[in-house]
Amino acid sequence: MKLDSKFYGYIFVFVSGLMLAGPAFARGINVEHVTSRFKNDAYFVDARISFNFDDEVLNALKHGVPLAINIYIRLEQKRRWLWDKTVKKCLLDFQLHYHPLSNNYLVIKLDGSHREQFQTLKEALAYLGSIKDYNFANKDELDDQKKYYGLIKAELNIDSLPPPLRTAAYVSSQWQLESQWYEWTVR
Repeated sequence: MKLDSKFYGYIFVFVSGLMLAGPAFARGINVEHVTSRFKNDAYFVDARISFNFDDEVLNALKHGVPLAINIYIRLEQKRRWLWDKTVKKCLLDFQLHYHPLSNNYLVIKLDGSHREQFQTLKEALAYLGSIKDYNFANKDELDDQKKYYGLIKAELNIDSLPPPLRTAAYVSSQWQLESQWYEWTVR
């Protein structure tokens, strides 16, 4: 069977389309931006994280499976001769629920400090991905003579899923969602 140049042209257009469409349909979790500032003898962090879940994950949410989201924040001290020192670790735990009777989404901070209700999934995910004025370190925890940087990472916690679904999630790339560590300079 001989393939003509027209066939190769179709293949080129198809592959080019996939390459261009890739970012628009990208799934996963991405830390987009992080800043920190010093005020009132404390360091505060603001972050923007995007959550783009696959259809399988969203289908489970729609059928009553709550999704646990973990956001890790670390404060590291730069050292010249040794590995950098972890000064502080913080974990922000959230749970995302869907309530079919009210057709609303509920985001719960698992430390019990906050819960918010939203009419759309887009609003709920935007809230989850917006960290504002989070106090991650006090002035007395840092040495004025040292340099520090922060790291942040977000993930979908599949260990919190119901056991039958958890087993499937361990082998499915659609469920294994986490961002890369995002680094920023604290001072």
